[in-house]
Amino acid sequence: MATAPTRTQTEQRGLVSFIIGSVLEIVAWLMISLVFSVILEWIGMAFWWKEEGAEHSLNLLRAEISNLAHGAKAVLTGRPPSDIAADAVDWTYERVWERTGAIEWFSRFGGVIREYAFALVNITQVFVVRLTILSLAMPVFLLAGVVGLADGLVERDIRRWGGGRESGYVFHIAARFIKPAIIWTWVLYLSSPVRINPALVILPFAVLFGLALRVSSASFKKYL
Repeated sequence: MATAPTRTQTEQRGLVSFIIGSVLEIVAWLMISLVFSVILEWIGMAFWWKEEGAEHSLNLLRAEISNLAHGAKAVLTGRPPSDIAADAVDWTYERVWERTGAIEWFSRFGGVIREYAFALVNITQVFVVRLTILSLAMPVFLLAGVVGLADGLVERDIRRWGGGRESGYVFHIAARFIKPAIIWTWVLYLSSPVRINPALVILPFAVLFGLALRVSSASFKKYL
């Protein structure tokens, strides 16, 4: 009699653990991307854009926001992406840098240290803008995933009814690309030290995500 409740509790704990683990993994990858983007900017300041200094990251921030100026309204919010990104930047600047007194503290520095400190501030805001863009672009991955999954399941049923062979090896290979297709989209775009069109990063990885789902669902051996 106690087996069913115990099994339910185990499944609930498993679901909670999965959700918490997924959230922590997302946060970890975001932190890695942020640290990597700051390091790349500092390396660029040391070797490639010495004369610009912190102005390079400030121009990058302006370019990222202006890149959204003529965008269509976001489906979920009904507001232009540029307004959403600008609000996110203002909120981050006020809460992280102004209220903590970091800006005032950085202003006391001189020379190179001051430039690197303000580059950190600018890159953090660039990170927020790009994070907003990626969040608004997630429906692209959802659409690619739905199309890929549906097409793969149809192909799987056709193969099963036709007596075709199934391959667990193909399934495992394709399944390995599902999560990286999303993770590397975020890491590459968030970490780029130069201006980049988000579509050039998002669309190829969305196609890879949909293709990986299609192949894995088409080669899945067990009955669904």
